[in-house]
Amino acid sequence: MERELIFYVMEHYVPSALLVILSWVSFWIGVDVTPARASLGITTVLTLTTLSSGARANLPKVSYIKAIDVWMFTCSFFTFAALLEFAVTSFLHKKGQDRQMDPTPRENKKNKTNFMELKEYLQSPGNSHRDVYTHKMDTEARDRKSVV
Repeated sequence: MERELIFYVMEHYVPSALLVILSWVSFWIGVDVTPARASLGITTVLTLTTLSSGARANLPKVSYIKAIDVWMFTCSFFTFAALLEFAVTSFLHKKGQDRQMDPTPRENKKNKTNFMELKEYLQSPGNSHRDVYTHKMDTEARDRKSVV
């Protein structure tokens, strides 16, 4: 009794390899197209999981690791890595957009502090609005020295 190798290649190895290649298509889809990338990634992971379960169900149960197990694990790793790459890329892209739209809280706090210092400077006796430019230059010079 001999197994037909071509059956296993065509039934398990080729479809799983095609699914891995299909999961890599998400690398060429834009970061802004979140629904397409998410559905492609999730669909390939779930389809590969189903294919892996079917492959194990048709083979005898043995105590050692079979070649199909190693192959399916490797394919699952690559498809899951593509899905993980999408998640990281989407997170970093969103974080970059948020930074461009709104200043960071630290910058807000710094601007508010400078305004309060300027207000106190103008309210102190002997200072006029003509000295504002000089005071601003002194403050910026002091801030640069404190950073270095």
